[in-house]
Amino acid sequence: MPKENTARVIDAQALDSRHVRVRFTDGHTGTIDMTQLLVYPAWQPLRDPQLFATAHAAHGTVTWDNNIDIAPERAHELAQ
Repeated sequence: MPKENTARVIDAQALDSRHVRVRFTDGHTGTIDMTQLLVYPAWQPLRDPQLFATAHAAHGTVTWDNNIDIAPERAHELAQ
């Protein structure tokens, strides 16, 4: 779970097979480019465009249907 002072993800939507649009509780919005993360073994299942398209907000962060998620503070940092 995120720290109390960490902005939480309240909306997330895949834009294509590498980018997720996010909105946070602090009003920040942006797009996360996941390309650099998809080279790591834990993230490689998200190379499947159908799985990547399942991105959504849950538990204060971005998550996918196979239980992969990204820390909310990292999502906030990457959202541009």
